[in-house]
Amino acid sequence: MADKRQFFSCDMQLLDEKLTEDSIEYQIEISYVVHYFQENDRGRGDPWSLRKTGLYHHFNSSTKDSTYIIMQPSDYIERRTKEILSMTSYDTSAANWKSYTRRLVVGLEHLEEKTMFSQADYYESNDYVLRFSDRQKLQELQHKIHRASRLLSSAAHTAKMLHEFCNNRQFIKSNGPRKLIAQEIESHQAEVVHYQSVMQGLLQRAAQTCDLLTSILQYRASISTLSSTHASNTSLTSLIHIGRQGEEDGKIAQKTSINTTTLTFVATLYLPATLLSVSMSTTEKY
Repeated sequence: MADKRQFFSCDMQLLDEKLTEDSIEYQIEISYVVHYFQENDRGRGDPWSLRKTGLYHHFNSSTKDSTYIIMQPSDYIERRTKEILSMTSYDTSAANWKSYTRRLVVGLEHLEEKTMFSQADYYESNDYVLRFSDRQKLQELQHKIHRASRLLSSAAHTAKMLHEFCNNRQFIKSNGPRKLIAQEIESHQAEVVHYQSVMQGLLQRAAQTCDLLTSILQYRASISTLSSTHASNTSLTSLIHIGRQGEEDGKIAQKTSINTTTLTFVATLYLPATLLSVSMSTTEKY
């Protein structure tokens, strides 16, 4: 069958436009009919027949959504739609890698800055506060990067299969669409390779940041443990000193008591009763 040659004439009409006074939101409806000639392959009479395809387009400015209705699509439109459907789906899956990668980079840079510029030995009032929750956030970020890396590997495999499919003339017979789709796939393959390299770099940076963050947290924990141990040892030393001082005071008091008892006994035996009573009364006064 010969390729269809189509001659287009277009008649467009604006059906509806809605503008509100307090908003720039609007809706536009456009419908048009495309007239063209197409080979009919009937084998008799005029080989060319007049055909027409109608299209309705509704656009909503607030949601940026468009709705299309195609009436009596030509063979060419149906064939081109089938040819580019796979490419359109693949293009949609690859469209957000730049934004998603940037989000991962921003999250990693924040944790890198906190880790690299925090004081390891002491805290300052204006210093970053490092907690174990930062280690958990970094672990979650590493998981996201690993998952993105696996998805990129899958996308690379899909692109390879699509490229082989497009090079098969049995599925896409038109040279023009086949070349355009192949170029698009090759462009996306290059993007996938680029973002695979970016993810590998992010994985290395995340691993290095994780090691440093873990070391800082462990070092601070060891400092805290040493400080607590030193405080405990100081308290124990003070208690031992107080105990020994009390023991010495007890010994002195015991010796004083013994001496007083001895002197009292001697005085009772050898001193006159009058002198003893005066001594006792004097002692009681003091």
